[in-house]
Amino acid sequence: QVITLLSTAGVPDGVFLALQDAQIGRLADQISSSEGVQALLKDCVALPLASIRAAGFDLVSEPFFRELAAARFAFQNRELVTKTRVLVPGGVMLLGVLDETGTLDYGEVFIQLRGEPPTDVEVPAEFVGDNGTVTVTGLVVVTKNPCVHPGDVRVLRARADVPQLSHLYNCVVFPARGPRPHPTECSGSDLDGDRYTIFWYQRLLPPEGKRNQPAADPTSVDKDRRVVGPIPEAQFREFFCSFVCNNQLGLL
Repeated sequence: QVITLLSTAGVPDGVFLALQDAQIGRLADQISSSEGVQALLKDCVALPLASIRAAGFDLVSEPFFRELAAARFAFQNRELVTKTRVLVPGGVMLLGVLDETGTLDYGEVFIQLRGEPPTDVEVPAEFVGDNGTVTVTGLVVVTKNPCVHPGDVRVLRARADVPQLSHLYNCVVFPARGPRPHPTECSGSDLDGDRYTIFWYQRLLPPEGKRNQPAADPTSVDKDRRVVGPIPEAQFREFFCSFVCNNQLGLL
């Protein structure tokens, strides 16, 4: 869904094909070396893989780890084929929270990361502070799945000079100002635990003229069909039948 919307917004299809080719090559390299198998399995098995390697075990030839790596390799390839799930080198998925200080303006976000970043994530040197904290700056793409409307993909500016928010990390902070909350612009979401996808990978930024298309209007429902008071049973049945007939999210 994100690929379709970004492609419609003017991001060249060659960018996505290059990311796909890079992922295929990365998986092929990982399955063929002990260090690569460790990277492939680190997020899916609760085992001290580095210590196991240090003890002299070869993760490629040892049957147990070879089978685990083969299963993980097949899973990631299946995800690539069925869901086009490609790795973006400059991006994260974070919980959304509100700027309760009122510091951020509409169109701005604050993103601070702590802890060791994943090995596959590229962090520009200018993002890294003296204490190792990563503070994202510049234009970023923010969206949330599922996303089917052109306005569900927002291009916002990440600020670093916000000491009032320095206590918040490993989350994306949205402003409390503006005509409409940014979370609701992203697929009508909110801040009750929703996670947002953020890209600072510059090749995924849509051209200036196609950024931030008008978000879906939640008030555009036919006012004649609104019900005030108890909802009659017949309308329950009508709504359910209409939902079953028009639920096309899987196809989208």
